[in-house]
Amino acid sequence: MKPSTSTKCRQLEMMSKKPEIMASAVTKTLYPASMIGVLGELYFRTRNEMECPRGAVVGFIAQIFTILVSIPMVSIATKAQGIRSYLEVDWLHFIETIMFWASIHVQCMSFRQAESISSYVPMVRALIYIFGAILAIFLGHYLPNKTSWQHVELFGGLFNSPTPGTDPLPGGLSFLTWIFHWSMAIDYCVTLPQCMWKWSGEKYTNNKQWKEYTLLHLPAYATIGVVLINHLHRDQIVALKVLHPILVFVGSIATFYGSFVVSRANGWNYSRTIKDTQQFAIRSNPTLEKEKDYPSWEMKYTLASIAIGSLLSYASLFLTV
Repeated sequence: MKPSTSTKCRQLEMMSKKPEIMASAVTKTLYPASMIGVLGELYFRTRNEMECPRGAVVGFIAQIFTILVSIPMVSIATKAQGIRSYLEVDWLHFIETIMFWASIHVQCMSFRQAESISSYVPMVRALIYIFGAILAIFLGHYLPNKTSWQHVELFGGLFNSPTPGTDPLPGGLSFLTWIFHWSMAIDYCVTLPQCMWKWSGEKYTNNKQWKEYTLLHLPAYATIGVVLINHLHRDQIVALKVLHPILVFVGSIATFYGSFVVSRANGWNYSRTIKDTQQFAIRSNPTLEKEKDYPSWEMKYTLASIAIGSLLSYASLFLTV
C-alpha cells in the first residue's frame, strides 16, 4: 500500500525540520555543559596565583551573570507567538548584547589600566550603573507593551539608521544593536587578547603561561565570528546554529584549562583549594598601587570602540541578506 499524499507531506516536513531539531538538541546539551568550564575558570580567576586584575574578575563575573540571564530571555522570546528567531525581538536582543558588551568592556578597561597606570576604576560601581540603565530599558519596553512585547521596536525606532528602503524580512538587527555587537567583537577579539598577551611580561606577572591562556581563547573568538555571520543571514544558517554551542563548549573547557595552567605555574596546587582565597585582594598593577587618585573612566577608548562599531554597524545594514 502506497503512502497517501498527506503522509508524504508530513514526512517531507519532518525531514526539512530535522536540521533544526538537531541544532536544538545540540544547544540544549552543550550550553549547560559549558557552564562547568566557565565556573572552573571563574574559580582560578579569583585565586591569588592567577594574578588577574581585580576589575577583570568583576567583569568576568558580570559576563557569567549575563549568560545566566540570557538563557531564559532567549527561551521566552523564541516561544512567543509568531516569532521564528530571537533576533526578531530586537529590543530584547539589544539588552542581551549590551550586557555582554559592558562585561567584556570592563575586562578590557581593567587590563588596559593595570598595564598603564597604578590604580583602577571601581568596576563594580560602573557595572551597577550600566546594568541599572539596562534594567530601566527592559522595563520601559516591556511594561507598556505586556501583550505585544515581542513586536515592540527598539526605542520606538528613534535610533534607527536611514537605509535605502524598509526591510520587509524579520530577523534583521537594528543599527543600535549592531553597534554594540561590533564593539563587543572589537573588545573581545582584538583588545582583550592584546592585553592578556602583554600581561605575561616581566613588568606585570612574568608568567609566560598567560600567552598560552590567550591562545586557548581561540574557540571563543571564533564563536563571535559565527554569531556575526549568522546575524548577517538573519539567524537562518542551521550549520552555524549547530557550530555555535560546540565552539562555546570547547572554548569553555579550553579557557578553564588555560586558567589552571596559569595558576599552577604560579604555585597553585590541589592542597590549596580552600586556603588563601583571593577575596578580591589582587591589585590592578602588581608593582605599583596608589590608595587614592582613582582615574576617570577611560572614555576615549570607549568612544573609539563604539565609533568603529558604528561604522561596521552601518555596513552590516547593507550586508544583511
